[in-house]
Amino acid sequence: MRPLLSLLLLPLLASAATDTPIQIPHGLVECAEEECLVLCDYSTVPIGSYHVSLGSVLAGEVACEPSAVLVAGGYNKGPSDHGEDIFLESAEVISLSLAECDGRLPAQPFAGDGGGRRGMFGGWVDGMAVVCGGEDSQGALYDDCWSYNPAGPTDDSWTWLLEMQEKRAFAAAEVVTGGCMLVTGGKGGDGRVSDTMELVGSSCSSWTPDYSNTFTSPRYGHCLVDLRPYTPGQDAQDPLLITVGGSPDNYNTAQVLAGDWEEVASPVRSRFGHGCALVEVEGGKGVVVAGNDFSPPDLTEMVQLGNFTWSWTGDMRMERDGVKLVVTNGRATAIGGFGNNMFHPSVEYYHPGMDTWLIHEDTVLGEGRKDHVAFPVPETAFCR
Repeated sequence: MRPLLSLLLLPLLASAATDTPIQIPHGLVECAEEECLVLCDYSTVPIGSYHVSLGSVLAGEVACEPSAVLVAGGYNKGPSDHGEDIFLESAEVISLSLAECDGRLPAQPFAGDGGGRRGMFGGWVDGMAVVCGGEDSQGALYDDCWSYNPAGPTDDSWTWLLEMQEKRAFAAAEVVTGGCMLVTGGKGGDGRVSDTMELVGSSCSSWTPDYSNTFTSPRYGHCLVDLRPYTPGQDAQDPLLITVGGSPDNYNTAQVLAGDWEEVASPVRSRFGHGCALVEVEGGKGVVVAGNDFSPPDLTEMVQLGNFTWSWTGDMRMERDGVKLVVTNGRATAIGGFGNNMFHPSVEYYHPGMDTWLIHEDTVLGEGRKDHVAFPVPETAFCR
C-alpha cells in the first residue's frame, strides 16, 4: 500500500514540474521533473542533501530543521596560553537550543600529515559535513577534503572525499544555491595568493549559478556570504554574494557578485581574521561583520543590503581575532577566536532588535580555538 503522505501529495505531482513550490517542515522544495531543490528557512538546514529526488519528497523524507554548529581544527596554546602553538585535530558540535547535545566527534585524521590544521573551511554538503584544506604546524598547505556522515558506517570516522583543484588555506567558503560549497581565494601551496573559485560537492545542479569567473582579486582571510538563498520569483539581477576584507590588499574593501564582481562601499574598519553572517533586521536584511586581526578586534559593523551602506553595531563582549560567524538558533553567532589574552571557548550572538551582543552562558566549546572551521549542521543528526 502506498504511504498516506504520498497519497496526499500525489495532486502536487503536476505542479512539481512547474515553478510551484512544495511545502516541507521549515522550508519548501522546487522541482523540475524528478529533481528537486531544498530551500530552507533562515537558520535551518536540510536533514540530508539540498538536491533530492521527487520520490523522496513525496515519501515525506525531506525536511529542514534548526541547526547545530560543527567546529573543528584551529589552534591554541593549551591551558596556560603559553609556549608553542598547538594545532588541533579535534572536532565537536555545539547547540544553542538544546541543553543536552553530545557534541563529541572523532578527531580528524591528520596525525600523519603534521598534526592538526588551521585555516580550514567547510560546510554541509551532499548530506555530509565536509572540511577541506588548511595549513599544518610545518606551514604545509593541503588540497584534500574529508567528510563525516552522521548516518554512515558504525566506525564513526572521517572519510577522504576528494582533492580540490588547488591547495588552499584561509579561503572563504559558502554553501550556495544547489547545495554545493563555493570556495574562494586562500593562501596557495606555492606561496602565492589565489584569485580562483571552485565548487565542492556532487549536488550542483541547474539551480546552481555559474561561478566560472575568477574571484575579484587574490586574497585570503576574507569572509563570504550568500546574499540571496534561492526563492521562487527572485530577481536574477540581485547580487549573489558579498566578500569583505582580506590580505594582502583588500583589508578595507567589499565586493558583490552580480554578473561580474563589483566594488561597493567599503567597511568602516579594515578587516582580516574576521567573520560575517546574514542577519534579518527591521526593514530587510544585512550582513554583520565581526572580529579582526587589527586592534580593537571587538568592533562590529553591518552593511544594509539594497543600498550597501555601513554602520556600527554594538561591540562584541569579547575581543575575537580568528573568529567564525555562523547563523544558528536564529542569530548570527560568534564562535571562538583570540583576544583579552586568551583563546576563547565562549560563544556570543548578535541581537538586532537590541543592537547588542550577548554571551550564550550555556554553550562553551570543549577548548578555545582560533582560525578554526565552523558551519551549521542538522541538529538532530549530531546532537544524539
